[in-house]
Amino acid sequence: MSSNLVKPKILDEATSRLTEALRSFEAAVERNLDKEQKAEGLEQHIRTLNAEQERLAASLNMARQRAERLETANDEVSHRLENVIDSIKTVVKAG
Repeated sequence: MSSNLVKPKILDEATSRLTEALRSFEAAVERNLDKEQKAEGLEQHIRTLNAEQERLAASLNMARQRAERLETANDEVSHRLENVIDSIKTVVKAG
């Protein structure tokens, strides 16, 4: 009779171990799913940041080009003003 009592005890212990192993497995799967979701969120955030960086780089490039055009116009106006000043000085001296 004692061997019949041992078998249910062994089965109960095995069932308990199996149940605990399944719980551990489910928890591990859940952690992996959470990590994947976080990784997907981070990947989307990186894509957003890359797009923003590209937009800002294009905006900066346009601003640099405008600054160069303004500098060129400034140089031209400055040169013209110098010519006008020289012409006025010549007229004043002649007068």
